[in-house]
Amino acid sequence: MVKKSLENKQEKKMEREKAYNDWNRRDATPCGMMKHVECPEFEREDRLEMLSLLPQWCGKRVLELGAGIGRFTGALAKEASHLTTVEWIPQFVSENKRRHSDDKNITYICGDAMQTEFSEGSFDLIFISWLFLYLEDNEVEELLRKIERWLEPGGVFFVRETCALKRVNPSEKNPTYYRTIKEYDKLLSSFVLKKEGSIKAWIDYMAQPFSCYWLVEKPSSLSMRPAISCIPVRESIKTPPLSK
Repeated sequence: MVKKSLENKQEKKMEREKAYNDWNRRDATPCGMMKHVECPEFEREDRLEMLSLLPQWCGKRVLELGAGIGRFTGALAKEASHLTTVEWIPQFVSENKRRHSDDKNITYICGDAMQTEFSEGSFDLIFISWLFLYLEDNEVEELLRKIERWLEPGGVFFVRETCALKRVNPSEKNPTYYRTIKEYDKLLSSFVLKKEGSIKAWIDYMAQPFSCYWLVEKPSSLSMRPAISCIPVRESIKTPPLSK
C-alpha cells in the first residue's frame, strides 16, 4: 500500500513536470500562450470574446489563476478594485509585470495554484483560462472546493477549458487531460449556472467548438444550492478536438 502510494506520488510529480516543461517551452507572447504564434487576429478575438462573457467586475476583487504573461490581466485590472494573479512559470510572471508595470492594483504570485491559499470570501470574481486540463480529477475537485471557499457568497467563477467528445488522458507528448463537457458539468454542479457555451473565435478560426466556458455563481445561501446538477447537457458536438 505504501509502495503504491509512493508510485502514485512519483507519477503525479512527473506529470506535473511535463506540464511545466510544456508551458516553459512556449514563447512569452500572447499568441505563444495559445500555440498559434502566427495568428494575432485569432488571439485578439479569443481574448475580447472571453472578456465579453464576464459579468461587470468594476470595483470587484478579482483572482486570475494561471495568468500566463497576462493576456487578460490588463483588462481585468483596469476595472477591478484589486487583481491577484497566480502563475507558476517565473519568466511569465516577469513578463506580466513588465507588460502591466503601470497598474498599481495588481498582486503577482509565482507559484502552483494547487499550493496557493487565500482567506474565505477573498474574491468576488475568479477567472481561469486553461488550468484544469493540467490537473488530475481529484486535484480539480480540490481546487474547486478552494475556489468556492475563496468566493464571496454570490461571487462568480469563470472557467474556459478545452474539451473532447471522449476523455483523453495525458500522454508522453501531450501532458493534458481533455475531459468531456459532461465531466465538467458534473464537476461544477455545486455552483449555480449563469452561462455556458463554446468560444466562437475557435469555431470561426479553427472550426473547433471544444473551447468551452462556464460562468457559475457561488450560492449566496444554502437554499440556493442546487440539489442536483443544474447544468444542462449540451447537444452533441461532432467536430474532433484540436490541441489547445
